[in-house]
Amino acid sequence: MIDTASPATPAVPATPAVPATLATPAVPAPPEAPATPAVVSPLDDLARALRVVVHGAARTRLHEHLLEVGRIQLDRAAFGMLARIAELEPVRVSDLAHHRAIDVSTASRQVARLEHDGLVRRVADPADRRACRLEVTPLGGRTLERMRAAWQSTLDEILRDWPVRDRECFTMLLHRFGDDLIEYSERL
Repeated sequence: MIDTASPATPAVPATPAVPATLATPAVPAPPEAPATPAVVSPLDDLARALRVVVHGAARTRLHEHLLEVGRIQLDRAAFGMLARIAELEPVRVSDLAHHRAIDVSTASRQVARLEHDGLVRRVADPADRRACRLEVTPLGGRTLERMRAAWQSTLDEILRDWPVRDRECFTMLLHRFGDDLIEYSERL
């Protein structure tokens, strides 16, 4: 009788077959970033602080709070337009558009709404009888006063824990920065 049995092979545990597409070598992890924080320049820090202030002041919830406190029913664009007219009055619509950095047609539409609501009125331009200028009505003035009072109340609450000297210094520096920013942007 002939022995047909194959020679004994050592037992190897069965492993599941891995598709060739999954049998790629492991990719090493990228090196970790250094643990030291990035150096922030004072101007980067100032720019970040300004973004926070601008973003915070433009928040819808803050605007809604001010309107509620002041019992005012104006959207932000209309209120901004009314405030600018009060600063520049009597002012032509074209000059107002320039100061607000918007086109004349947009300024005209916003002014028309303020006129309709009785907050501004057109008056003859003494330098050019064909043209007119805008001025704030007594109702517009009362509206601005209520918004000013709402802002004062809100700012007082925000700055409640600031010493008086810090408030004064912040106000002085913010005025200085605003003036320099306007002067710079007008040179562009």
